[in-house]
Amino acid sequence: MAELADLVSPIRIYQMGDGVPVNEWEMSMLGAASVFRSYDPMSAVDRALKSYGEIYTRTENRRYKKSELVTHLYGVCDIYDLDRAIAYSQIEQESSFNELATGRYCVLGITNRKCSVGVAQFIPATAEAYGLRVDREVDERFDPIKSLNSYGALMHDLLAQYDGDYMRALAAYNAGPGVVNKAIARNGEGWLSAMPAETQIYIVKILGARAITDPAIIQSTQQAIERGRETKIGIVDILLSDLGPDLIKRWLLWMAAMTILAIALLPAVVRIYKGVK
Repeated sequence: MAELADLVSPIRIYQMGDGVPVNEWEMSMLGAASVFRSYDPMSAVDRALKSYGEIYTRTENRRYKKSELVTHLYGVCDIYDLDRAIAYSQIEQESSFNELATGRYCVLGITNRKCSVGVAQFIPATAEAYGLRVDREVDERFDPIKSLNSYGALMHDLLAQYDGDYMRALAAYNAGPGVVNKAIARNGEGWLSAMPAETQIYIVKILGARAITDPAIIQSTQQAIERGRETKIGIVDILLSDLGPDLIKRWLLWMAAMTILAIALLPAVVRIYKGVK
């Protein structure tokens, strides 16, 4: 079985030439060789270096293609013994393989505890628990290769926790193991009906309606999908978010400024009032 170290990044294969992948290095050398046949050696060198720089920049700056991420995901699935089809559907549902995807709570701050970002849509606590760095300087959730590696480890642990039950593991990935465990404790086999509508929709979209045996759940999820139901962000969520302290501070400063301004203008207002009277 392959190890994670064997899963080579589909883009950044550093082998030769200061970070240029071997295939790009060969291309640059072929281009340089043809240019050096020119009668002007200095001009040839200049053009070759510019060509090399263009190849280097294009290679380093471009984002991963979906096909590259899918290939890497399948390698992760083989390592952690995950179902490839389900994993593909899950990441498609989470982010459509968009490494820059952000969740709705990210409007409250990228490090907000509810903010899910990246190809695997990790919140900060989960990302850090599975080896990703998340702070104001570096957020490795946006690294799709590292995120998919952590995704594989997380799903492997969830499947082990729920004895290979993909439905429960997916629900735990979406809503958290604590929510799933409470639903199971209270409702037994009917635990899914006690889960949030968002989680029910999530499971139906990944596993398909055939995986759900409760007709009521299928009907409710279909209705919810048609309505396009979304979770609203309230004032409490904002005040408890990363923006909360800053917003409160600005509000207090604004109130203090208005109070000082009112006190400063009070004598003038009194004089004007007396003069009119």
